[in-house]
Amino acid sequence: MAITATIERKTEDAWIQSLQARDDLAGITIRRASDADVEVVYPCIIVNGGTTGISPLFQNTQVDAVLVDLVAMTYIPDDRDAAIVDGLIGAIRDLFISETILTELSGVNNYTARGVVQDGDTFSDDERNIRRRTITIKTIGVAQDAA
Repeated sequence: MAITATIERKTEDAWIQSLQARDDLAGITIRRASDADVEVVYPCIIVNGGTTGISPLFQNTQVDAVLVDLVAMTYIPDDRDAAIVDGLIGAIRDLFISETILTELSGVNNYTARGVVQDGDTFSDDERNIRRRTITIKTIGVAQDAA
């Protein structure tokens, strides 16, 4: 469904822009998971959104809940004590709990954030020399001209 893909992409764009604006993430690659043609450079943050529900309010406007996985990743030989990956997930948490999060997420590609809530615990995974920390955020928003 084209509308779903557009809303997911707008929500991902909002998170990417908000993360890129943080001074403590300067120099960190931040990209969407679906950018398969982009080489992964560690350390990085991967943004992956999936829609959980859409409720049409009126023509060309959708209110939607998108689950966004924010995944901090490092190369284990360069991050043996996990300090880098833990710092990245800490920066993500700092953004998520900031009082200005809705303002920071809004305004990107006609997207307006209405609410955010963490969905579950932070998940840790180490596999094939890659260390991951994932936090999932349910983002409620409105995407204008989503059709």
